[in-house]
Amino acid sequence: MILVLHAGVTDSRLVLWAEGPLDGAESPKPKRGRKPGVPRPLPHPFAALASTLERALADAGIGTSAAAPRAGGAGGWEPGSAWVWLPSTPAGPLPSSALLGEPAQARGAPRLAAWEVPALELSPGAAVDLLCRVPEEGPLAPSVVVGADLAFWARALRLAASL
Repeated sequence: MILVLHAGVTDSRLVLWAEGPLDGAESPKPKRGRKPGVPRPLPHPFAALASTLERALADAGIGTSAAAPRAGGAGGWEPGSAWVWLPSTPAGPLPSSALLGEPAQARGAPRLAAWEVPALELSPGAAVDLLCRVPEEGPLAPSVVVGADLAFWARALRLAASL
C-alpha cells in the first residue's frame, strides 16, 4: 500500500498525516438536517490511520534512533487528529498524487474544504529527525512517498541549518 506523507505546523509543532490509496474509499455523506453553527469537517475518506502512519515511520527508521526523544508517544509523537484544508469536489477531497488513484468524477471546479485526518503531533526532536531524513528526491521508504508540503518543511529545515 502506497502512502503519501504530509506535514503542517500547529501550535509550534509539526503534525504529520498521510493519504492512502483511493481503492474502496467512500466519501462520507454530510448529515441531513439542520447545519450546526460551527460545522465540523468530515473525516477524510482515504487518510491513513495513525497506527499505519506509525508503522510507515518505523519502516523509514524514524523515531527508532537513540537521538530521537521518547517524550510523549513511543516514538516522540502523540497520536491525535488534525483539520486540513484541501482541494475538494462534492465527491470528496482530491488526491495529492496520481499514485493514489483517479478521483471520482464530479461537476464543478474544485474548492477548498476542511477535512479531519488522523495525525501524529511530533516532538521537536522527532520532527528534526524526520525532516533530516526526508530525501531531496524519491521515497522516504518503500511505498512511503513524500508529499509536497513535507518536502517544503524539510527544505526549510535545511535552509535554516545552512544559515
